[in-house]
Amino acid sequence: MALGILGFGVAIFSYSFISHAAREGTRYAMVHGANCSSCNLTSAQIASYVTGIAPPGISTSAMTVDVYCGAPSSTPPTGDCGGTTSGTPNDNPGNVVYVKVIYSYSFLKGFLHINSISMTTASERVIWQ
Repeated sequence: MALGILGFGVAIFSYSFISHAAREGTRYAMVHGANCSSCNLTSAQIASYVTGIAPPGISTSAMTVDVYCGAPSSTPPTGDCGGTTSGTPNDNPGNVVYVKVIYSYSFLKGFLHINSISMTTASERVIWQ
């Protein structure tokens, strides 16, 4: 019973972290947009930042980070943050950055043979700079 409580506690911690990581990724990208003279971030660099803030206990190999930038619309953008659409940088102020984090959590790995749980969260913010 104690192992079950511990396993669910770690699962809640894992979901809390990936939610936090998606928000941190969008916060990081929204102030490092096209108007930031020394930034010029790409989607891959933002994804690397998100995986880099993972605490011990979170397996970055089980984490997938998708980052897109583009014009605001009812659907998430699909462009690379370092790219352009029709000559306009996707990371221009007023556009949005979308960070989606998927984490495959293995419940009590090594003790039980239960399939992993896929956790998904996303964050979207308007780029300021």
